[in-house]
Amino acid sequence: MHLFIPTLYLENSTEPPKRIATTRVRLSEPFAVTVGEDYETLNGLIEVRGNKFHANLRGNCEGTGNFFEGDLEPEKPVWATSLAFSGYAIMGFFVLSTNSDCKPFLESQPPDLDRENANRK
Repeated sequence: MHLFIPTLYLENSTEPPKRIATTRVRLSEPFAVTVGEDYETLNGLIEVRGNKFHANLRGNCEGTGNFFEGDLEPEKPVWATSLAFSGYAIMGFFVLSTNSDCKPFLESQPPDLDRENANRK
């Protein structure tokens, strides 16, 4: 499971995409990881429901709480479905992957990660 933020287009600069956290998950078992000086976190639970992976996830990206609840498709990033923030928001992506390396997801965006269609089928 990876949590990452997309390219940030700031007033005077552009910040490249950044991996926030990566952790191994076991289905139907809660997981939690805290990393870095800013105590960025990734936690939640992923369960099999029928033939789908249903997730309840939370990640903290640079002070913004990112939340996702819904079905995940392996190897397909999804935007957070809700945020909690003060001042400014950094919206992150969650991706369930068999690859422990987040680099392919960081390199594939943009344009492959389309905010308007990331959670739609």
